[in-house]
Amino acid sequence: MKEYLSILEKYEDKIDCFEQEDIKRLIGEVRLFWYRQKRYIRYFLSNIDKEDNVTYLSGAVRLDIKNSGHKEYIIVKGCKLVNDPLMKMTSFYHGTDGEINFETANRYLKDCFSDMLVLLREYSEDFFVILLETITTTDNDEYHKALVDAAEQMLLSFFSKRYGSIEEMKNDNSSYEELDNHLYSWIKERLVFDSIEDSKLSIEEKCKKALNAEKEYIPFMESMSESDLFFILVIQHCMGAMATFNCMQNLRIMPYIRNDIAFQYFDLLFHSSINGKFDILDYLQVLVPYILQKKFDFSEWDYEEVKQKMGEGVLIDYILENIVIEEDGYPRISDIVEKAKDYIEKLEMS
Repeated sequence: MKEYLSILEKYEDKIDCFEQEDIKRLIGEVRLFWYRQKRYIRYFLSNIDKEDNVTYLSGAVRLDIKNSGHKEYIIVKGCKLVNDPLMKMTSFYHGTDGEINFETANRYLKDCFSDMLVLLREYSEDFFVILLETITTTDNDEYHKALVDAAEQMLLSFFSKRYGSIEEMKNDNSSYEELDNHLYSWIKERLVFDSIEDSKLSIEEKCKKALNAEKEYIPFMESMSESDLFFILVIQHCMGAMATFNCMQNLRIMPYIRNDIAFQYFDLLFHSSINGKFDILDYLQVLVPYILQKKFDFSEWDYEEVKQKMGEGVLIDYILENIVIEEDGYPRISDIVEKAKDYIEKLEMS
């Protein structure tokens, strides 16, 4: 981490003035750094056991220290990983000016850069930056293909009609009306793209709302057909859920999910026929931290206090030990929140 910080510090005074080509050079140097570390990374990742309590930030790009993301994440037990946000941003810089709004992408990458400097200088004992993405082009192509194939199967399972391929699904669903008719009714409510509050909207309303938000980054989405737009909106979240399950299964690390949409698709996948590996305790280890950061304002408290009094899984373990599991096998959200309030009220937080 010290080596990585020294690379970023070389660009610190110039980053605000960087244009697209400057950022590509920065990403190139960062990629080279991780390439040189690939043996260490592979050794580290291949020697994790589930009992080691390793967690990674999933469904989000950066820790977001400015908005107290570190205070929310510190409550998780064990080693807390952050998948290098600069490398996660590289996919944007493979596109052309007609495909990507680089002004918006550059602005977000600079926010990631500033966040990383603070993390590496002030919080490097608590959070570890690592590359969970593939490093070489060959590895990336192979991993991406496997991820897409699995995500497509997940997407096809949402339809009441059985389709043999994505093309068959698109041909049979050329309009929002046809999509509404062919998706399982309970799935339609769960499919959200922009906000968790959109569950009651129609498929057409959800797609158009998401388009307004995402075209800022990817302008060519405006020219897509209705079926293609629906596909790209859903498949990206299915791929995210599949990547999360891959980390859980193959790397034996648990996700910390704070993003509403990411959790929704994780939840869909967990309760699908595709999941045959993980049980209710695995689910609760992801659900409880997600609920806590949704229901409590961690910015009110000092970081060290949160770390000492709620961190290392103490609060999470208290909740898991005291909640009641309902007949359907799951606890009530209200019960999780009440148990957290009971614990926090005893703490004398300043």
